[in-house]
Amino acid sequence: MKFFILVASFLVILVAGAPTSTSDTTENLVTQNVKNCEEKKSTENEKAVIFFKTCTRAYTWQTRHNDECNISTYYKKTVTTTPETSTEPLNGVAQCTKTPCDASEKITVDCATAFGERLSEIEN
Repeated sequence: MKFFILVASFLVILVAGAPTSTSDTTENLVTQNVKNCEEKKSTENEKAVIFFKTCTRAYTWQTRHNDECNISTYYKKTVTTTPETSTEPLNGVAQCTKTPCDASEKITVDCATAFGERLSEIEN
């Protein structure tokens, strides 16, 4: 009988000390790093020729840590013209968001906040 009580006590201690949740992080890449470039030529007054090269880069990353889920997005558009004529203030500037998965409006943040160490992989 004493042996049974000892075994039962040991099992209660094991069960009470067992972890009830895990702290694993699950990462899901929703859309990979997508880069697209287009080149166009524009002729004005049959004399001036302007060459346009437009490149866009988009990246979406979903992370889930226990019950917390976020979607981070990266978007950058670069327009290069020859001769140089672009005056767009966001030309070549990355724009990022980090938003909870269940939110409908995206939250704008700096790209380092949205992607952390992964940012250098995106920008290369």
